[in-house]
Amino acid sequence: MRVLSDQKQKLQIESFNREAENAEQLVASEERLYASRIDNAAMEVEVSGCSIVLLSGPSGSGKTTTSLKLAKALTARGKPAKVISLDDYFKNIEDYPETETGDKDYESIYALDIGLVNSNLFDLAATGRAVIPQFDFVLQKRKPEQKEIVLDKGEIAVVEGIHALNPILSESIKREDAFRVYAGLCVEYYNGEERIIATRDLRITRRMIRDYYFRGHTIERTLELWDNLLAGETKWVRAFKTEADHLINTSIKYEVCVFKRLIEGIFTDEAQGGVYRNILAEVAGRYEKVTPIDEDMTPDGSMLREFLGGLII
Repeated sequence: MRVLSDQKQKLQIESFNREAENAEQLVASEERLYASRIDNAAMEVEVSGCSIVLLSGPSGSGKTTTSLKLAKALTARGKPAKVISLDDYFKNIEDYPETETGDKDYESIYALDIGLVNSNLFDLAATGRAVIPQFDFVLQKRKPEQKEIVLDKGEIAVVEGIHALNPILSESIKREDAFRVYAGLCVEYYNGEERIIATRDLRITRRMIRDYYFRGHTIERTLELWDNLLAGETKWVRAFKTEADHLINTSIKYEVCVFKRLIEGIFTDEAQGGVYRNILAEVAGRYEKVTPIDEDMTPDGSMLREFLGGLII
């Protein structure tokens, strides 16, 4: 097991803004850097010889797109890969555990069918075959139809979800049967000694932009869920970061430049935020010193398109 550093890279906003003046070069450079991180992870997976990859990360880390890009990179290396989402293992909504306030606890690992995850991982490791469930997020219950996953010789299953590194889900297989990856942001922005944009700010910004512009959700609802989500992360996600064999940095430095106008656009909609409008104002205000870049400069294949829409893998 490898111990992964929690140390963040500190960018001074003044010098970074000078980089952002050459937006085309900055975007191209950052996209190449992210692609190299994916390729490095694929190389390590290949060297490990594992047929299963378990990929976790907090909400807003870009783990879903990262898992798809990792699968594509593995395939390019002659190791065809299929992605399995742990979201499909959610129980029916009536069977979820509850929070202390009596609400359904969407962040708890016990909202997942732990036994079925273990059974499927065992089957994949032993035979390369498993019949996995499908979840209906509209009805919030298991679909009647299932899906068979077949791994031919040399193929790999990338299993992604916030709980992927929790040992409870992989008790049925040997530790060496799976390669574990943690996806997380590692870049923060400073004005002198003052931290003005933390990784947590970036993740909530990613979620608010996606929810507001592309999912039709209110910002009030996004922020209402945020505290419980963070509490769940501390208990269920970050606690198992040390299980990872590899860390993928999912920060893309120019994202703050793209987010600036979008988050300010949300704030100018006075109907947004509700009782949490002060939090929305605080987050939007953190981008005050950032040089903006038009979101259209973000490539269709960028991981950021998970939050900006128009993603093409």
